[in-house]
Amino acid sequence: METVLVCIGYSFGDIHVNRAIRAWLEMSGERFLVIVNPNCAEVPEPFRHLAPQVEIAKGVSATDYLDKVGGIARNNSDKLNRTYTAWSRKDPQAARESLVEFYKRQVDSVIKGSVEWIKTLPLRDGGLDLEAMGLTLDEFLELS
Repeated sequence: METVLVCIGYSFGDIHVNRAIRAWLEMSGERFLVIVNPNCAEVPEPFRHLAPQVEIAKGVSATDYLDKVGGIARNNSDKLNRTYTAWSRKDPQAARESLVEFYKRQVDSVIKGSVEWIKTLPLRDGGLDLEAMGLTLDEFLELS
C-alpha cells in the first residue's frame, strides 16, 4: 500500500480532486500528503483536520524536491542555469534586455582584444610582415 502522495504544483482549487485526496488520507492515519508548491504557505482548508498528515515543502521548487528524493546532486552550471531560467520567467523583458547588453559587452571585448592584438603585429611597407612572424599566409590565417 502506498502511504505518501506528493502533489507538485497543484493549487487545490478542484473540489473533486480535493475530495479524492481527502478520502484517501482519511482511510488511514499512516497516509501522508506532501505539497510541493511555492505558493502554498499553509495546509489547504479541506485538509486542515488532517494537518498532522500534511507536509508542505516550503521554499523548495519541484526540481529541488525531486532531486532530493532521487539523490541527485546538481553541478554549479546546472544550478546557475536553473537560477537564470527562474529569473527570466519572472521578468522576460528584463532578461532579454540583460542578455542583449551582455552580448554587446562580450562582442565589444572581443573586438577590443582583437584590435590590441593586431597592433602588436609587425608591419612592413604598410602590410603585415609575415616573414618577421615566421609564418606563411595560410599559417597566419589558421591562427583565427
